[in-house]
Amino acid sequence: MKPGETESWGIHFFEYPDAQIFQSTDALRRLAENPESADLYRFIPGALQHIAFALASEEDGLALRRKLNGHGVAMTDIYDQGKIRNFIFVDNNGLQLEAAWMFQSKKV
Repeated sequence: MKPGETESWGIHFFEYPDAQIFQSTDALRRLAENPESADLYRFIPGALQHIAFALASEEDGLALRRKLNGHGVAMTDIYDQGKIRNFIFVDNNGLQLEAAWMFQSKKV
């Protein structure tokens, strides 16, 4: 699988019947209540921490948040990382995902 129009080989996923996925839904709910929580920087060595993907615009990011919110998905606030804005949520398998987009300041 290739991630769009790129020379990269992309990401390969493998499933094992006995694999255990560490749930982070509770940690995300704590982050939503307290965005400064230390939970933001915790990870399990040797395990998948999260998968990040880029969105084309802030409008796309906000639309995704509305859709996820409509389905009751736990997610963090939007974080301002300088040129990038992002938020974290979990998919239906408990995997932590990050949606990110480039911040474009509006010209007045």
